[in-house]
Amino acid sequence: MRFFGDFKKFVFKGNLLNTAIGLAIGSAFTAVVNSLVKDIFMPIIGYLSAGIDFTSFKIILRAADAATKTPEVAITYGVLIQAFITFLLVGLTLFLVVRSMSKMQERQKAAEAAAEAEADPEPTETELLSAILDELRAARGEAPEAVVEPLPADEAVTTDSSSAQ
Repeated sequence: MRFFGDFKKFVFKGNLLNTAIGLAIGSAFTAVVNSLVKDIFMPIIGYLSAGIDFTSFKIILRAADAATKTPEVAITYGVLIQAFITFLLVGLTLFLVVRSMSKMQERQKAAEAAAEAEADPEPTETELLSAILDELRAARGEAPEAVVEPLPADEAVTTDSSSAQ
């Protein structure tokens, strides 16, 4: 019975389920991307290249012989060209999808940061200095005093070292 309990823990572990879901979604996404490339992009490329079907390009090493029922032996490099074009288009499509998702995430993070900045304004210099002073007084065992607002510039007290003598 312990075997089945361990198996159940393994199967229903979060990471395994997430991986399985990711693989299923990835498989479905692959089908969509392959269809996009095969059914949308490749016909456009075929039209732009005067209807060339790359899969028909080949180098015949030995022609088929109907009398002896010998099949044709050929290097089908056109299939390689087609696969390479498909690879490039799938890569481009995935790049565009990932890029757009990244930009959406960046915009969302920027909006969240802006909302957070609006919700929590930065303290003023006076408030910061008062808080530091209160902390220093508390560390020495003194009672914190009331916040002292700074004087306007025309009422500020200046000390002149020559008059002090």
